[in-house]
Amino acid sequence: MKKFIILSIILFFLLSFKNISELDGTIIFYDSFEDNRHDWILDTDFSKGAINGGLYELSSLGERSDIRVQNLDLVNETRDFEVEVSIN
Repeated sequence: MKKFIILSIILFFLLSFKNISELDGTIIFYDSFEDNRHDWILDTDFSKGAINGGLYELSSLGERSDIRVQNLDLVNETRDFEVEVSIN
């Protein structure tokens, strides 16, 4: 019973606090993908890309694949930061 109470208290505190990024973070970059204003790489030798309906779509052209890298000069790499991405 004692373990249950301790776990309940810990769970309460964890659920009570907001995500740290919500407490002290500032969004420095956001892309709605309504257009390619941030010059994302679309096509390479191994894949095709497109920005459609708010999505950045990537399709492989075969068994090989590649990596997409986007330079974000806005990020101060000497400080902690987080990246949030949604993959559908």
